[in-house]
Formats: sequence, C-alpha cells, structure tokens
Amino acid sequence: MNTRKIKLVDYENVGDFKIQLLRKLNLFDSNKNCESEFYERIQNYLNRNSQLIIEISISKTELSNKIYTKILRKLTAQEIPENYPLNASNMETQAYFREISGEEFNLLKLKAENDSILEVNSFMTEFEKINNFSNLKIRIKQ
Repeated sequence: MNTRKIKLVDYENVGDFKIQLLRKLNLFDSNKNCESEFYERIQNYLNRNSQLIIEISISKTELSNKIYTKILRKLTAQEIPENYPLNASNMETQAYFREISGEEFNLLKLKAENDSILEVNSFMTEFEKINNFSNLKIRIKQ
C-alpha cells in the first residue's frame, strides 16, 4: 500500500478545507459546485486508487488559535467613516479612530472564544465524517 501525506495550511472554514483537499488531490473543478459533491468525489477517487492511503495531520490547538484570531480581528475591525481624510496627516486622522475600551474588548474576546469553540466543533464533526472513508485518515494532534 502506498501512503500519501497531505499538508493543508490556509483554510478558514470547513468549505475552504474541503476545497483545498480537493485541489491537493486534483479533483477540483471550477465549473461545478465541488463542495456539495465533496463526498462523492472523494469516494470515487478512493475507489479508483484502492492501494493508496491518504493521511492528513491537523493540530487542534493551531486550528483553534487560527480561528480565534480570525474571529477576533473581524469583531474588532473598524470601518472607515464617510468623511475620513484619506490623504491627511496622522494628526488629522487620529480624531477618526475609535478606541475599544477594556470592558468592550473583553466582551469581544469572550464572544470570539465562544464562536471559535463552535467553529472548531463543526470542524471536528466534519473530520469524523471524513474519517469514515477507509483509505483517508485525518490525525488530530492536541
């Protein structure tokens, strides 16, 4: 049996993970909705390559940290106001900066932690579904 180890790095959600896995296996077709056909495509690929074992290792702490920072950045992002002077000096633009207070920031951190736990749990359920394939193994490191 041949073993192929795949490394996936830049995925932000379950859909990105699926698409990146399909791209690594050369199963992605930009003209079709590959995310909805994900399991069928993987099953067909594994049936064609029955002597191949695919291993993917994922660190759960790295995944949760990546998701947490992404969510926290979205929550603390500030929009540019309509009357913002784009070509002005730093002194002129400081009046448009809204500082996030300590209490508000703590609430945003708590919301980001809760949201990241939910998203990591959705990743774990998806990994369990993918692990049901006989020749495809996702190893989750703590």
